[in-house]
Amino acid sequence: MATGAQWKKSGAIASLKQQAAARVAPLKLGILCDGLTFEAWEAEAVTCLLASGFVELGLVILSGSMNDKNAMSRDQKLRRFMLKSFQRLTRARSHRRIDLSDTLSGVPIVRYMQNAQVEHAGVSNDVSVGTVRDVVADSSFDVILKLGSARVDIGLLAMPRHGVWAMNRTEQSAKAGGPPGFWEILNGDLVTGACLCRLTANEGEGVILRKGYLKTLGSLPGRSLDAISFECARWPTYAVAEIVNGTAELRTYGAIRAVAGQRVPTWFELARFFVKTARNFAGRMADYGAMDEWHVGVIKMPIRDIMEGKPLKEVQWLPSGANEWYADPFARLVGEKIAVLMEKMPLGRGRVETKAHIASVVLDESGWGVPEFAFATGSHVSYPYLIESEGRVFMTPETWELNELSLYEATEFPRTWRKVAVLLPGIAATDATVFEYRGRWWMLCTTSDASAETLLAFYADSLFGPWHGHRQNPLKVDVRGSRPAGRPFEIDGILYRPSQDCSRTYGGRIIVQRVLELDEQHWLEEQAFIFEPEPAWPYSEGLHTLSVVGDVCIIDAKRKSRRQGAALFRA
Repeated sequence: MATGAQWKKSGAIASLKQQAAARVAPLKLGILCDGLTFEAWEAEAVTCLLASGFVELGLVILSGSMNDKNAMSRDQKLRRFMLKSFQRLTRARSHRRIDLSDTLSGVPIVRYMQNAQVEHAGVSNDVSVGTVRDVVADSSFDVILKLGSARVDIGLLAMPRHGVWAMNRTEQSAKAGGPPGFWEILNGDLVTGACLCRLTANEGEGVILRKGYLKTLGSLPGRSLDAISFECARWPTYAVAEIVNGTAELRTYGAIRAVAGQRVPTWFELARFFVKTARNFAGRMADYGAMDEWHVGVIKMPIRDIMEGKPLKEVQWLPSGANEWYADPFARLVGEKIAVLMEKMPLGRGRVETKAHIASVVLDESGWGVPEFAFATGSHVSYPYLIESEGRVFMTPETWELNELSLYEATEFPRTWRKVAVLLPGIAATDATVFEYRGRWWMLCTTSDASAETLLAFYADSLFGPWHGHRQNPLKVDVRGSRPAGRPFEIDGILYRPSQDCSRTYGGRIIVQRVLELDEQHWLEEQAFIFEPEPAWPYSEGLHTLSVVGDVCIIDAKRKSRRQGAALFRA
């Protein structure tokens, strides 16, 4: 369980670059925009694409803006002023303007005029003179990415081999559109959605290529918008990588769906928004000094019975002291007993969290034993995932602070371990879940820069590697069911994957996913069961690990407690 955010290079991008050596020639990319100065999140999308090595930028098309002030009515100008005021008040980093003139220097630039003629504007390489359609047709582009409020000539849509793409930072539903991040907070939505779509000739519609959902930060609208914006900025690179890797047709999001148009809110709605934000912030302040206190327990009934909705048996909670808590339990049978490894977090003065290590405890018919020290690295360590293979016992603990995922073998279980391999060098993996399925080793994880939203997969012929990134990485971006929550298990030959729903709170509940497809190119899962903490439990505010061993289920659950000297905003 990661204790803080650390903004590093995306693990998903690193996974994609792992496949670059086997790729074909880069795709030819065009950019359609209304100038060479972009909002920061759009500039991030461009730089991410260019740094990936998957594309070659061949043309920049400058088009008139759909927000041209000269073409606006008085009411539209007033609403535009209100929108700009909203953007300034939220102080979102994603709205800052960045000049990419130097980055785009040396790239042919054409200006699209109302009469559909082409003007040379700082052109460094010759392009054919004529209409923009002729230029695009002559250059055989693979993709054109639309940025900002640039106008789109309907005749361009079908010319690039893979279409004209646009990023949309609004939920794809029947409710009102932009400004991005506004309606989700006003309506109290737990998640904020976004998509990358291929535009069609039907106005307001698009084919969704990528979509994702992040937690709505109701008291911090600027941070909430930044999170979805900079996450969305990675998706054009993901989509291009899928084309290069030959997996673009394997990911489907159903039929064409309407893309919500941007509607500026009324003054009354804007006032309601800031009142609601203030109330959300007051609620956050009321939680000042609160901390998540996790506790481990056992439910002595099979997971099948739980998923079939049978009444839960009473949880037997592991006794713990006042200045410690336990989380992330993983178990294995040792004779007639169950050995459990778990994260132990000692609490220092003022009940402030210190450095976690791994503890072990024995569970038998008489109940829980006394936890003992098992493993430490000197850095934060958690999620002591256990693997048994060929009579040997291994562990892949979470050590994201070391920027690697390592494999340890027990020389004397559970107290003595030796490091035998680094499975994912240079990737700060969180909650890495390793299992053997249909003759191949699989690993599912998130990373410290997007620990609750972005699910990655890796596979190998041997537990020791080498490990290869899945060709559809990232498999999903969804705070409601990406992050692993324990060891996958099988019922009647069907693979199930516990995942965390962190939309309401970190580790709020467990969503058990039914895996429908899993191989080197395919991944598909669906929600099978929701496992929530019972209101009567003493730890009823969250549930985020499920460890199935034999006919019992070992879990961890949380409650809020007070501490002194805590930071106001915890990651």
